[in-house]
Amino acid sequence: MTQALIVELAALQGTVMSQSTVQRILATAEVQPHRERYYLFTPKDRPDYIPRRDAICDLYMSNLPDDEVIVCFDEKSNIQALGSPYPGRPTAPGRVRRVEHNYIRHGTRNLVASVRPDTGEVVAAEVFPSRGFATAEAVAMLETVAQALPGRRRIHLVWDNGSTHISREMKDFLSSEAGARFWVYYTPAHASWLNLAENFFSRFTTRYLAGRRHDALVDLDDHLYASLDDYGAATRSLCRGPTIPAWPHRRRFMANEARYFGESVLRKLHEDSELARRWLRARPRGKTCTLGLEEEDEWTPLLRLANGSGAFNVMDLQVRNKKTWAYTGVRGIPDVVAKELLESLRFTWEFPAQAAETWQRTSDQPH
Repeated sequence: MTQALIVELAALQGTVMSQSTVQRILATAEVQPHRERYYLFTPKDRPDYIPRRDAICDLYMSNLPDDEVIVCFDEKSNIQALGSPYPGRPTAPGRVRRVEHNYIRHGTRNLVASVRPDTGEVVAAEVFPSRGFATAEAVAMLETVAQALPGRRRIHLVWDNGSTHISREMKDFLSSEAGARFWVYYTPAHASWLNLAENFFSRFTTRYLAGRRHDALVDLDDHLYASLDDYGAATRSLCRGPTIPAWPHRRRFMANEARYFGESVLRKLHEDSELARRWLRARPRGKTCTLGLEEEDEWTPLLRLANGSGAFNVMDLQVRNKKTWAYTGVRGIPDVVAKELLESLRFTWEFPAQAAETWQRTSDQPH
């Protein structure tokens, strides 16, 4: 609603005022009727959001048996085959690459892939027409995944709530003998970043799709399959460390996501160590969550998690000289107890190489 419209509406009700008067009134009241902002219903307010999110985070952190594997499944839709009516000009000293402003649309393709987050391996991938991926094709993809992992008794499948994933035909397949090996984890609404296949598509787009032109759909198809072969020859993990997922770097974290992830870590340590259940606690604060030792009124921070630009960052662990990660002594708690807890943290998280080298040298020193 503009100021001129407010003047007209006021005149219809018998109130005559100028547009400058309306401007002063709105400025005094700090009201901006001409502006609007979108908002999203907070996913945390949905009753199933936290349990489903924690289930996926715990899955990524768990040490699975050799006969179990995690597979993330997702689709990158509407990959355009854009052609140029005129040739471009390559990069030269002092000049960036030139591309014709106009383009020709040749059509789109959908790339569907299932990847292993621990190794980055593409288990199965296929290119489909823009409207050619339905439930039957999704079932065929899962059958391909099952054939590619013959020695796995259980396949933990992480994917979103797409229509092909929740259809009656898909549910019938997953409940049948052919789909019995799949244990399915659905990401909560508006939390697609929990699916690490998003990380794969981010890398794939940056490396193989950005800034490319194709003169026909068949050229795009050939390029996609050749790119998948090239990516398979140089795969790397989609996780930073053995337990911390590398979330897509362009996603913005919710303010208290570190708290929830820290609590998941705490539950894992409580399951593995009786000493951790007795001494180790989590203290969330803002966008960080600190794990530490608590005894009566004494609190000693050990490990701090924070929402970073792409991952949950391990911020500090009793930092000494801002560089050395070491046990510096905990007042009120026996040294043997504190050292065992720190060792459990050490093997739960992947510390920097310098920290690993410094650990043995500093942990044995008297405090």
